[in-house]
This record gives sequence, structure tokens and C-alpha cells, in this order.
Amino acid sequence: MLSPNKIFPKRFRMKRKIVIAMDSFKGSAKSKELGDWVKEGISRVVSSEQVSVYPIADGGEGTLDAIIAGCGGTIFTKEVAGPLDEIVAARYGMIDDQTAVIEVAEACGLHLTEQTEEDVLSATSFGVGELILAAIEKGAKTIYLGLGGSGTNDGGAGLLQALGVQLLNKEKESIQSGAIGLKDVTHISVDTIHPSLQGVKLIALSDVESPLIGQKGATAVFGPQKGARSEIAGQIDQWMDNYSQLVEKNLSLNTRNVPGAGAAGEIGFALLSFLDTKIVSGITEILKLIDFEKEVHSASLVITGEGRLDEQTLNGKAPTGIIKLAKKYDIPVIALVGARPVDLSDFYIRGIDAVFSIVSGPVSLEESIRQVKQNTVTASESMMRAVMLAIE
Repeated sequence: MLSPNKIFPKRFRMKRKIVIAMDSFKGSAKSKELGDWVKEGISRVVSSEQVSVYPIADGGEGTLDAIIAGCGGTIFTKEVAGPLDEIVAARYGMIDDQTAVIEVAEACGLHLTEQTEEDVLSATSFGVGELILAAIEKGAKTIYLGLGGSGTNDGGAGLLQALGVQLLNKEKESIQSGAIGLKDVTHISVDTIHPSLQGVKLIALSDVESPLIGQKGATAVFGPQKGARSEIAGQIDQWMDNYSQLVEKNLSLNTRNVPGAGAAGEIGFALLSFLDTKIVSGITEILKLIDFEKEVHSASLVITGEGRLDEQTLNGKAPTGIIKLAKKYDIPVIALVGARPVDLSDFYIRGIDAVFSIVSGPVSLEESIRQVKQNTVTASESMMRAVMLAIE
């Protein structure tokens, strides 16, 4: 049995510095909102001067805001092609004169589609390519790309076309937008790729290690939530297989099984194959960028969390990166979550010291979303009261 002295070391009694780093609750609340609500609850128990909030992300939702909040910089808006060819106002950021941040979901996010079969067949990543060019026009020499939350399944074909790559059918005409266009691609040419890409370094931030195709591939795992169900998912996988073979033949490069190739509707594959992109752990890179270790090093308690604590949490999601840094300095970690499994033993083994759910009882999803602020504040206050009782 663990004693309070084991979980909460002497430093917590002498000087309290509480660091809050919450991942977003998908479809419910953003990282910064959650962090502020947790701070509100904790501040009912201890001084707010002892509490700091840091927005975080792992390459998915909230990546742009987290990096700009942590590093400073400016957010710009650019009108680009949305996933269904409508015009959308997509944001991107400049950390400094030569470093940009792009979140692919800004241009082709799941929230911009209806997740129907028709949508998944026609949704394009073209707007992401337009954002890359906009960042380069601003002077970017290094571009961080957050790969998460996409509503596309086009293998990054749209992105490539926006950058000047020619993907042609047997009539030597440009293929259709979306996954359906991949069934007709027979010719690839990089001769017309945009010259401004020369010398630009692309770093993709991802929490997904899925390969391009197969049972663990992007379409099989993430396709259903985008509208690719049953038979159509198998067809897309076959088209993707033929497409990847054509890429390998033309570029003498096989990246289909590289971890992350399936990220963001296979945008990862396009970036790896055509743009010599490095795919890295999103949360690890973001924590480095915002110099989060410096804050954790002097902390006495770290609070993190996400909407659902499950096996995916332990595979590169944001809380995992937070936990690793905290445990490097023997800092206790508490997770505040929306939902959690019955058995938490794996999470305790990996370094979480306690888990609290913000949900007060059986409730519908709609009701839990409406109550997310109040539930977070209340749960945070209760958690902090329990901590203070444990150390007294």
C-alpha cells in the first residue's frame, strides 16, 4: 500500500507549484478551456498563484493553438479549398519569421464533412497543400504539420496536387478529387512540383503509427469514422495499394510500412514519399518546442488528462508524454478524464498516481457535453481537497 508521503514528496508540503496540462476533450472542450476550469476548481482550495496552465496537444486537435501559446507567434487565416471543395477559412501560425505551424484539420478536418460514404470518397486534402504554400510565402523554412483530425482518405493526393505534383489517369488527365480518384491513377510526375518547396524542412507531428494499408492500416482503423464502412473500406484499401505501388515504381521509394504513413488519411504517406518529411511523436516534439520540461522540473504536482482514458492513451497520446517528463523528476501525476476503464492497473504502472473522472453519474453524451465545464470545476475541487487531506 502506498502512503501519502510516497505519492506526495516533501517538496509539495514546502513549496507548491501545480502544473496543469490537459489534452482537449474531443468535441467537447479545448485544452486551454479545460486547463482554466481545472485551475478554477483547484483555486477554491489553494492559492491560484500556485497553479499554472499549459495548453498541449499531440499533433491532433489543438496543435496550432498549443504551439503558438507556448512559443509565441502569430496566427494567420487563409481561404483554401475545404475537403469537399468548398472554400474554408483555415488558420496557420508563424512562430518566427522562418518557422510555421499547420494543423491539417484546419483545411480538411472531420468536422468539415458529414462522414458519409460519398464524403469519404470525394474528400480532398488539397487545402493542406495550399496552407503549406501560404506559409512558405510568409518566409517559412521549417514547417510543423499536425497530422490529426482529418476527414479525408485520399492518400494525400490533393495535397500533392496543390503543390504541383501531377497525378494522372490513362487519358493523361488529372484524377478526381478524393479517394475515388486513386482508382484511376496511372501516371505520376514531379517535374512540375512547386519550386518554393526547395530547401523547406517539413516535420510531421503525429500520435498515429498506422501503416498505409492492411488490417492495422489507416482505412481499416480510421476509415469508418469518416464514412468508409464495410465494402467501400476494402475498395479504398485496394486503390491505396495500387497507388503506393505506382509511387514506389516512379520514385524508387517504399514508405507504405513506415510508422505514421497512414496518419491523417494517409497524408503521412504523401509527405514521406514526395517531400522527404520526418514524422515524429507529436506530444514529444510539442513539449520540446514549448520547453515544458523546465516547468515540470520545478513542479510539485502535475495534472493531465483527456476525454477517454484507454489503451490508446498509452500509445503516444498527449498524457503519456506528460507522464514521462513528470516521472523523470519523480513528480506525482493525477489524471482528470471524462471516461475511464474499470481496471486502471496499466496506467498506474506507467506512472499515473491517481485517476479522477469528471462525470458525476450516468448521463447521455449530449448532457455530459453541456455540463463539461461545471463537472470539470467540481471534480478538480474535489480532487484537490483529497490531495490536501492526504498530506495533512
